[in-house]
Amino acid sequence: MGEQPSERIAKCEADLSLLSYIVVSKYVDHLPEYRQQKIFKRDGVIIPPSTMNGWVHKIAELFRSMAKHLQKEILSSGYIQMDESTIKVLATKKGKAYLGYMWVIYSPAKCHVCFMYNKGRDKSFPSKLLKDYQGKLQSDGYIVYKNIAQTHHDIELSNCNAHARRKFETSLTNDKDSASNAMGLYQKMYGIER
Repeated sequence: MGEQPSERIAKCEADLSLLSYIVVSKYVDHLPEYRQQKIFKRDGVIIPPSTMNGWVHKIAELFRSMAKHLQKEILSSGYIQMDESTIKVLATKKGKAYLGYMWVIYSPAKCHVCFMYNKGRDKSFPSKLLKDYQGKLQSDGYIVYKNIAQTHHDIELSNCNAHARRKFETSLTNDKDSASNAMGLYQKMYGIER
């Protein structure tokens, strides 16, 4: 018999398929661990909260180096898109939720995307992330990106046309003629892109 594969999590009784299921359910399907535990319990499988949470944290540790490599690949592409969105985060000690931010960085050339969590929306996190970046940065016009581009001279800032188009769409109710004209121009531009 050949050599057995090494355990990804030391002394873990869970199969890789179960660990994958838990992580995908949590992060892709937005099914919190406590709900998953209730589902498993209905099927007669008891997974203590500390055990499941420990597995999730250890899996995150396993992916950390891969995420760093992916981030490095994206930042080497010369053209990236970046955005941030709010995400509700449960404060375990207080039982209340607060808003955190999921920062997304994407390389269209490499078709790579990386999601990174940060508690705040100020410029400290993206400044650190982009400190060595050289190239074009496309964003939604959030002032933080403009501030970063002003201090990091190797970054050329581009705004997102989809965000600008939304303003014309919204103004259809206020100035239909002008907004319709602008929307028509956007349609022509999208036709060229296609």
